[in-house]
This record gives sequence, C-alpha cells and structure tokens, in this order.
Amino acid sequence: SCSLAHHLPGVRPLAEAGHQAGIPVLVGGHAFGADDVRALRLGADGRAAGTAEVPERLAEVDGLNAVAEDDRV
Repeated sequence: SCSLAHHLPGVRPLAEAGHQAGIPVLVGGHAFGADDVRALRLGADGRAAGTAEVPERLAEVDGLNAVAEDDRV
C-alpha cells in the first residue's frame, strides 16, 4: 500500500522481487489513483481498492497469466 506519491519509485524493486519469487503483485493506496495504470507501469500485476477486492483481482491476474502461458506454447 502506498499513500504518498513520493514512495512510488520503491514499488518497482519490490514488484520485481515478488515476481522473481513467483508471487503475483497487487498494490493499493491513494498514490496509485483509481485505476491500474500506475501499478502496471511500476511492474505490479494490478491494483486493488481494498482487501475485499484482492481475491477477485488475484483471480484476474491468474487468468491473464494462464492466457500468456498458453500463448507461449
């Protein structure tokens, strides 16, 4: 979670570390705005508005990863 925009540059290395470990990365907080644009630009898989939204967003990320893997075959 990131509330202040000046902390956003720290997201990229954290997202990369998560991905290297095979973990999908969702972010949240006011600094990311109301859509996925900043999250995706910083290397996250998406943005969740709150904890209740996380399972749905993770399912979307898993679905996108499955499609990407199918495209590689």
